[in-house]
Amino acid sequence: PVLVLEAFSKIVALFPDAKLCMCGDGQLRPLLLNRIGEYGLAENVELTGYITNVNDYLKKSAYFVFVSDFEGFGLAMIEAMAAGLPVIATGTDAAAELMKDGKEGYFSKVNDIKSLTEVMKRCLSEKGSAAYERLCENAKKNAMRFEIRNMVMAYEKIYGEFVNG
Repeated sequence: PVLVLEAFSKIVALFPDAKLCMCGDGQLRPLLLNRIGEYGLAENVELTGYITNVNDYLKKSAYFVFVSDFEGFGLAMIEAMAAGLPVIATGTDAAAELMKDGKEGYFSKVNDIKSLTEVMKRCLSEKGSAAYERLCENAKKNAMRFEIRNMVMAYEKIYGEFVNG
């Protein structure tokens, strides 16, 4: 989250009306609040704390930022794509299994502030364009791979191949 704030502080210089909403709570909250003040982002950043209505926030968003040094499975990425949001993610192996760079969103390099800033800048520049609309459509279609019926059929196929040799 700190990396996202640092990148976002550079974005606000180019897009003063940009908003960032960080959902959830945890031990980094005091540090994040400190950085928000340090970077002068009080008008641009919202820390929601613990919430149960994440879909309400997804509906109001243009992109979903998912920055991680490593991730076992990005369920939050899938939920965001299902809501029709393109994803800005670090290019971990797990993220690469869930989306393709330039198709459902964009990858930044892991733990690289310059790369993340450039990807965020690109995304805000594309917002509202035909390219952005394609990302939204592709994200929603891609998330359907993980819909329960599709997952059950995929597992049935795997098990069938295993049993039938």
